Amino acid sequence: MDKKPEALDLAKIDADEFARLEAQARQRPALEHEAQADREEQARREALERTWREQEEYNRAVSELKPPRASRRAPTILAALVLAAGIVAAVVYSYQAERERVAEAAALRIAAESLARREAEESARKADTAPAPKPEPRAVPEAVESPPAAARSDEAKQAAAEKTRALALKIKEEARRQAELAAQAQAMARAEERAKLVAAKSVQEAPRAAQKPGTVFQDCPDCPRMVVIPVGEFVMGSPASESGRGTDEGPQRQMAIAQPYALGRGEVTVAEFRRFVEESGYKTEAERDARAQGCSGFIYEAGSQPVTSWRNPGLAQADSHPVLCVSWNDARAYAQWLSKKTGKRYRLPTEAEWEFGARAGSASARYWGEDPGQACKYANVADQSRIQTWGFGQKHECTDGHYFTAPVAGYAPNRFGLYDMLGNVWEWTEDCWNAGYAGAPSDGSAWLAGDCAQRVSRGGSWSTVPRFARSATRHKNTADHRDNLTGFRLARTLD
Repeated sequence: MDKKPEALDLAKIDADEFARLEAQARQRPALEHEAQADREEQARREALERTWREQEEYNRAVSELKPPRASRRAPTILAALVLAAGIVAAVVYSYQAERERVAEAAALRIAAESLARREAEESARKADTAPAPKPEPRAVPEAVESPPAAARSDEAKQAAAEKTRALALKIKEEARRQAELAAQAQAMARAEERAKLVAAKSVQEAPRAAQKPGTVFQDCPDCPRMVVIPVGEFVMGSPASESGRGTDEGPQRQMAIAQPYALGRGEVTVAEFRRFVEESGYKTEAERDARAQGCSGFIYEAGSQPVTSWRNPGLAQADSHPVLCVSWNDARAYAQWLSKKTGKRYRLPTEAEWEFGARAGSASARYWGEDPGQACKYANVADQSRIQTWGFGQKHECTDGHYFTAPVAGYAPNRFGLYDMLGNVWEWTEDCWNAGYAGAPSDGSAWLAGDCAQRVSRGGSWSTVPRFARSATRHKNTADHRDNLTGFRLARTLD
């Protein structure tokens, strides 16, 4: 026999009893309040009755003690007074009792509201946590039997099994996704490690020269020091109002230096050029000249040797001074040798690159300003020592301490960190000669059209007067020309 119906009936009876008891518990405060009110009312009645009995006994005692002739109005007055006092006492007692009942009623109301609120919260919590109530089975005819309990149990087990399988699939899918993420992370870590190794190898193999503007570097211990020049734009040439302006310095044009490059921190020195000659066996054009004087120039010192080549330019020089008596072809030969030695592209600067480097962001006639009298701080030019030596010619109104060439980088640099961009020696550039800038490239590249038998040199020399010691000054000579006023400065293309 199936005993579950009996268990259900007992559970229903217990539920009904619990509901009845709970209803009684909710009604108990009201019943207790009514009982308390009845007790207080009974107490008031008993107090009034006791007061009246005591008053009557008192009246009788007074009447027995009075003499016969005493006035009969006195007891009446006294009784009235006592009655009034009793009424007042009863009213006071009633007022106090009423206040107590009101306070008690308010307390009971607050307690009832708190109880109801707690019951509502408890019911809501049970409704949230308890499974959804199943619809009660409707009464069916006796001829129709309910599904067997075993079938219901099988359905519950099947549902539980389905939930278990779904949960297992979800766990498996999450594990697969985590494995994929871990594999991706490992692949990214390996790729990053490979990139770091490649970068480290590139750094080891690449030159130490940084691309940051202003950086000074050398590609070999005997190589000239180079300065990284920033890209930018500038106005090339001089305005018509500039003092000393030549007709070949215009028209002014906007020039864009699009490719980064490096310029020699100073001019190529005697020592650097000697290393080239010793390692390569190169002979300059002056040395290959069959004439007795292979390099033009002036001999200013009595008893000095004829000007023949860079080895003997006709004036005293040390290894730190700029090399002289080199032609455009000689300068190009040095750049090609250094390129082969270092694996980097050394060359002569273009005319635009040279002027951009010389101006260093300035628009004045000189990179230090307009005043030629300030030249001796920045450049080795014709100064008062020229007058002291020979007593003729124009001069800068200052003294720089050198009449002939000075050691490279011996004066203050411009804002790009370049030395001797004006003065010391004229510097060859790559460009062919043109008598103006009409039709010149606007991207900073070399102008390789025009009179290419002649090449442009810039910057002036130790013998330059104020008129020519300007950033825009241009000069021309044939590619094989050499003298003791001209040297060169290198440029290098940056990778």
